[in-house]
Amino acid sequence: MHKKEGGTMGPHYFFGLTWPELSAIMGVLVILVTFFVWLTHVVITKPMEVANRGLQRAIDHLSKQVESLGSNAALIHKDLYHRIRSNDIDIARHDEELKTLFNKHHKKGSE
Repeated sequence: MHKKEGGTMGPHYFFGLTWPELSAIMGVLVILVTFFVWLTHVVITKPMEVANRGLQRAIDHLSKQVESLGSNAALIHKDLYHRIRSNDIDIARHDEELKTLFNKHHKKGSE
């Protein structure tokens, strides 16, 4: 460290360091930060992208399955509704037939 006589620093010093020293320190810091960012990218980000791609594919596949289940469920419910409706009609018809047979049987019994 170079100081002027009398204990004061000249205009070529910043925080007690010369501009070339500050430039060297900044260069080293930039290199270290760049290395850290690159290392983070290689060690953390890239492997996570691969894992995320697989996860995204699985989520997409599951979404398609859920959508197909939803559309199939609507068709199945519609079919079941028609079957129940048909069964209701058959039950009503059978009920009328039983009443008719019951009435015929009682008329024969009373004669």
